[in-house]
Amino acid sequence: MNRNILEVEVLEKRKKYIILSGCIIVILLIVGISIKNSNTKKVAVIPTKKAAVIPAKKVTLSAPNIVKVKDVMKQLSAEKQVSSSQIFIKDNMHYAVITFKKDADIKTAKTFATKYANLIKESYNDKNINVQIVQNGKNITNVVLK
Repeated sequence: MNRNILEVEVLEKRKKYIILSGCIIVILLIVGISIKNSNTKKVAVIPTKKAAVIPAKKVTLSAPNIVKVKDVMKQLSAEKQVSSSQIFIKDNMHYAVITFKKDADIKTAKTFATKYANLIKESYNDKNINVQIVQNGKNITNVVLK
């Protein structure tokens, strides 16, 4: 008879552990879902009477200028201290963003930017040129030619 009582007590303890484990799993699921939902950003949309439509400006480049910019991009990619570069046009300004490698010497950045600003200016005499040198996410130097 004592054996049956012990078996019942063991079964009762197992039931308690199973119920307790189930409760813990449910609580963890609820907490996990609430944390996931709290990380999503809610954006308020404010309706306006009229939506402003800004037409895109059409920029056309002549073939010789495109070839010259491609030549500048090739020269930039051949430089040891350059990890990436991009040349783009916005309004009346031509931008060149040059990213230096982490180990590149920043003392030469100003002369480097001036060199490439002058190369781009040869192709676009009528435009303003802005060459930026970036390293590790920080703007090291900025050269503007008007």
